[in-house]
Amino acid sequence: MPVDVLAVVVLLAVFLVGTISTVNIGALALVGAFALGLLVVDEDVPTILSGFPANYFILLFGITYLFSVAAANGTTHWLVMSMARLVRGNAKVVPLLLFLVTAAVTSAGAPGQAAAGIMAPIGISLAREFGIRPLLAGLMVVTGVGAGTFSPLSTLGIIANESVEQGGFDVSPITLWLATLAFNLVLAVVVYLVLGGLRATRDGLAAAAREDQPTSSGAGSPLESEPVPGPSSGGVATAVPTTLATLERPALDPARITTLVAIALVALGALVFDLDIGMLAVVAAVLVHVVFPREESTAHISWNVILLVCGLITLIELLDRAGTIGRIGEGVAGVGAPLVSALLLCGVAALVSAFASSTGVIGAIVPLAIPLMAMGNLSPTGLLIAIALSATVVDASPFSSVGALVVASAPEDQQRSVSRKLLVFGLVMIVAAPVASVLLFLLPAQLG
Repeated sequence: MPVDVLAVVVLLAVFLVGTISTVNIGALALVGAFALGLLVVDEDVPTILSGFPANYFILLFGITYLFSVAAANGTTHWLVMSMARLVRGNAKVVPLLLFLVTAAVTSAGAPGQAAAGIMAPIGISLAREFGIRPLLAGLMVVTGVGAGTFSPLSTLGIIANESVEQGGFDVSPITLWLATLAFNLVLAVVVYLVLGGLRATRDGLAAAAREDQPTSSGAGSPLESEPVPGPSSGGVATAVPTTLATLERPALDPARITTLVAIALVALGALVFDLDIGMLAVVAAVLVHVVFPREESTAHISWNVILLVCGLITLIELLDRAGTIGRIGEGVAGVGAPLVSALLLCGVAALVSAFASSTGVIGAIVPLAIPLMAMGNLSPTGLLIAIALSATVVDASPFSSVGALVVASAPEDQQRSVSRKLLVFGLVMIVAAPVASVLLFLLPAQLG
């Protein structure tokens, strides 16, 4: 089967080159699609482009545009600071707050990268204010992203659910969301306990925190230390940490109120009236942008993610038309017992996702699971949950976009240490996540 062999080689090459270079995996996938389509599968350009997912483009563009507008006018910052004020000086609550806020933001539809990009800098700054390790704060953000990233409003959740539904199977979006949320909640609690969250006080974790971070905040931090005049030569003496009591929450001006209403209406239209969330988000973002223009309103649109998803799906659609996807899935399903096949798929998802984008991995692995679902031995929803968890729990890896954002948010002189520890955590999850997810969400149905 030379076509299938070449297709697998191209797919592996796309991930390999995209991992070791700065070239977007989606751009590589488009090149691979054109090369295979024109030279091997004998398709013309219009047929190749028929696999370009216009619906995903609108979806990703609309949601990231809306949250880019929200970030530019300070709405997201207002939400985060409103939650931060709830801790009222209780350091033990800070890590849990980071998890809850990140989970809420991603569950509301914010892409994982956007949520991590917003929460990691603010969360680690907040943790520094309370003498908490950057590693603990960073992992709370990572698990928070994982907890909300498969909600019915989330782009990754929609992609995963639609990929299975296009294969002819009914799945429960709510079940997928609640299962991944519960798994990440348990993981967050374990991390919280292991890294000493219960011992967190203003001074309780200060010594432990010093091994991961400097004693003063970084410049530009929302909670950065404020220099005060010192007694010597008019210079700066010691830094006085800004407390939550003195941290002012931005006012709810018309732009922020309008943005909050727009986000709520998008959620309402999608959940209650079953309207297209992508188009709703585009309309909402454009209206808010026109009425309250900001130069940075398009700065956070995730063009790299949009290109990655659309390019990869274009290649996957070509492989599907050529029959490669079906034959590969049948091969995996024929390896042995269905649980073994499922574990192999989850292991591949975890391994690749630790060094690449989870969005791309979901887009590539879920179609491969369709033939395994068709065998009827495994629950389609359970298998989707297992793959989803395997592909996202490893996002703490510093080679993954979410993990990289956490490392970038850590104090500069501690980034190497945080990166090393996140890598260890990610490597452990490459093994633990597939095994745990298969045991929890697939094995009980088999035994029953």
